[in-house]
Amino acid sequence: MESLRSKVMESKMHLEKYVNRLASRLKYIYFEGDIQLENLKHDFRFEMYENRINWLVDGFLSRYGFFDTVEVFTKRYKLGYYSDADVYREYLDIITELKRHNIKPALDWCQKYKSQLKKIDSNVEAELHLQFVISIICENKFFEAIEYIKKSVCKPDEQISADVKFLVTYIGLYGSNEKRHSTDALRRFKRRRWRKVIKSFQEVYSEITGVLNKPLLELLLKAGISVVKTEQCGKQKCTKCPTCIDELRHTIMQVPHIQKTKSFLVCPYTSEVMDEKNPPFTTPAGHVFSEKAISLFVKSDDVFECPVTAERYRMQDLSRLFI
Repeated sequence: MESLRSKVMESKMHLEKYVNRLASRLKYIYFEGDIQLENLKHDFRFEMYENRINWLVDGFLSRYGFFDTVEVFTKRYKLGYYSDADVYREYLDIITELKRHNIKPALDWCQKYKSQLKKIDSNVEAELHLQFVISIICENKFFEAIEYIKKSVCKPDEQISADVKFLVTYIGLYGSNEKRHSTDALRRFKRRRWRKVIKSFQEVYSEITGVLNKPLLELLLKAGISVVKTEQCGKQKCTKCPTCIDELRHTIMQVPHIQKTKSFLVCPYTSEVMDEKNPPFTTPAGHVFSEKAISLFVKSDDVFECPVTAERYRMQDLSRLFI
């Protein structure tokens, strides 16, 4: 009873911890201004989103296992309710063990989230068991392998995977003649399956816990770099160009350069291309019009009436955009 009481109290503490964490995040997101609208205001400052940026940095550090740095970082910027370091630590520990061909931590995790795995119809646990079967076969323990398959594979014949059929066939061919067969094919099969199992586990873990295989900060950086990277990048360095930063060289090399170095915007009102001869302008609210379109909506008192919002602006309130 004492052990059960201890487990219940531990579960309640974990629940309270994650509920508070979720409530804090939802509250922050609710009151955070939309950056796409806020950056149009004349008093916009990036410092207004410092907490969001720190949150992204914490996610990046946690995903790649810099947990000592994360501990210092979260204390300095008070990110206790926003850090997922504990989740990433578990994730990285399991992946590390899988790369060492140790399936026990992954199987323990599968038992912990058995109901969630069933809901998403995942077979990752069976795939892990199959890896253990392969290791038994490599030791020529064929009868033990057959018994393990019977326990871990409980599907109708038509649903049994090709990998299971391969192993059963392998045992049937070589199980009674263990001294005269080569294990090269089995070892190649084993290596290929380890890559498959690790990738499958990463996807399932991500789906259940919400952990990203690639941190959001990295995805945002790559998206931003791909917008400005051209074929000329790397030939001549520029201190103001993000694609010339040495620290991002590895990431930059992975990102493709843009296919078109010149953008084309078409005015939604005149259907004409907005270029040097017909430059685009934006209203304070962020709506874009070509110079020719603006002339269509200018009133006699030199006031532009926005056809989208019906708001009226002086001509000097409009800002030119540069493509």
